[in-house]
Amino acid sequence: MMGVGYNWFYLMIKHLKVDFRKAQESFLVVAKDDGDKSYFIIRAGEERTDDFFWCKANRPLKLREVVTGYLHSDTYSHLNKMHQLIIQ
Repeated sequence: MMGVGYNWFYLMIKHLKVDFRKAQESFLVVAKDDGDKSYFIIRAGEERTDDFFWCKANRPLKLREVVTGYLHSDTYSHLNKMHQLIIQ
């Protein structure tokens, strides 16, 4: 018997849409759009500058902040053409 604690944990993880199997990366927040609450991020520590994205995030971010997480495309990404940055 798993108990109430297990069920609560499962529902919280499912609600947050966190996938612990995804590889974590570091991203630098370069800009933000206050209108649609999106962020322009680049992979931190990369010499190449071709890894940049406009994305939404699961929590508010600050400019020049380095965050660790992964980019997620949900079922609606074809409509909004934007990734979701999941920060754990």
